[in-house]
Amino acid sequence: MSALRTYKAKLHEIDDIRRKQAQTRKKTNSIIISKMGNLATQLDGDARALIEEDIEKIKGMFSQSTNPSGAEIEENELITIAFERMSDQVVALIEASERKILRQPGTRQGRLTLQRVSSLPI
Repeated sequence: MSALRTYKAKLHEIDDIRRKQAQTRKKTNSIIISKMGNLATQLDGDARALIEEDIEKIKGMFSQSTNPSGAEIEENELITIAFERMSDQVVALIEASERKILRQPGTRQGRLTLQRVSSLPI
């Protein structure tokens, strides 16, 4: 009987671990989706639509997931999609911001850039 109780206790322990992992996954996914949404609000046009489309795909991916081990694989896919898309868009935002600064000759950065460019040998 003791072995049966131990086995049953271990099954409950495993179930608790899986439940905690599912909660952690859900929290992580929520944060990723939230951050992607925040980024989308900073973007315009196709870039914004692309991020919003990814958010919907990700939400759909997790609403359909019932397999705990499959959820882990899907979570890795989610993190990959989110990271790639967000890093690409952040780089694009930084470049756009730099171009905007460079086009404003009244700003300190704009003046420095103009000085550097005008001092280059032709």
